[in-house]
Amino acid sequence: MHKDHKRDACGSGAHIMQWNTPSDEWITSKVENDLQAGGRFLFVMELKDGSSLFNFKGVYDEIKTHELITYTLDDGRTSAIIFTTDHRVRITEVFEPVPPP
Repeated sequence: MHKDHKRDACGSGAHIMQWNTPSDEWITSKVENDLQAGGRFLFVMELKDGSSLFNFKGVYDEIKTHELITYTLDDGRTSAIIFTTDHRVRITEVFEPVPPP
């Protein structure tokens, strides 16, 4: 992916719905995305057979175009997405797992 397309791929609801799935059994059926510091996001992910869904939602903390996106989920967990390039774009996401019950 060319670096000029990274922001579109991360910010556009239509693009997000194409790539944002944990596995082939899932789809992202709804996207609300305000890609700016303080902006909110909501990605509704559901199984293709309709048997389960969940809302992935939170607020963006920091946006550095072509470099970094950090966010906090509504449950308080944080994540950092780091973009690096060397002829190709590499996207690395570091996030806090769901705490044990």
